[in-house]
Amino acid sequence: MSGLGGCALWRLFMSVCRSVFASELAHIAGRDPYEYLLQLIGRPRILDLKNTQYQNYGAPYDQYPVDTSRLSRYGNSAEKAGWEAEDGKRSAWHRRK
Repeated sequence: MSGLGGCALWRLFMSVCRSVFASELAHIAGRDPYEYLLQLIGRPRILDLKNTQYQNYGAPYDQYPVDTSRLSRYGNSAEKAGWEAEDGKRSAWHRRK
């Protein structure tokens, strides 16, 4: 893939893959997918990735830190938007009937 569109499409694809994988792990564990994902994310914190190969899309870490609390808030927004199924259970979109 080339160009900005290809890069954005790849990021979207990979984020969906991670979410589906986490949902599958939750299903195997017999847990709620949302609660399981929050446990995988862990406590809110700023990740120190300066000494890794992660390039932060070329942006400075001080200006754009990798903040796990943002990911947790995203999940809360999804829940407020009606992520729950009609039976009141949260589930992956591919498991809904």
